[in-house]
Amino acid sequence: MQYPSAFVDAMLFVLVVEGALKSNGGQTNHHNDKGGLTRFGLSQKYNNEIDVTQLTLESAVAHYYKKYYLTPRINLLPHYIQPAVFGAYVNAGVDESIKFLQISCGAAADGVIGPQTISHAKGRKPSTLLADFLSRRGRIIA
Repeated sequence: MQYPSAFVDAMLFVLVVEGALKSNGGQTNHHNDKGGLTRFGLSQKYNNEIDVTQLTLESAVAHYYKKYYLTPRINLLPHYIQPAVFGAYVNAGVDESIKFLQISCGAAADGVIGPQTISHAKGRKPSTLLADFLSRRGRIIA
């Protein structure tokens, strides 16, 4: 499958920079990780619809694309903000990441990407929105 460039950028960040792509897919099961058994950055606890031990890199990327990129409608946001929102969505959780974005762009913080969020995000100066969003994300994910 061919993925949009904004998703590829976001996925590379999660896999390489954030460390989800390690030997053997980075399969871990640390007692301090509330997600439990994890492979390619996907925890079994938060992805119970799949068996993470059976993931290949290809199937992991396909799962990220569907569940963490298309379903929350990150693909409808301006391209420059998509990698940051995707990374936060994967690491900080569903509601928090979208609310960070909504607060940053002046939309109602309901945790759902809809027409108002998209419009407000497109209406903000890219550097201002990105800086504000990353600042909020950094306080939680640091």
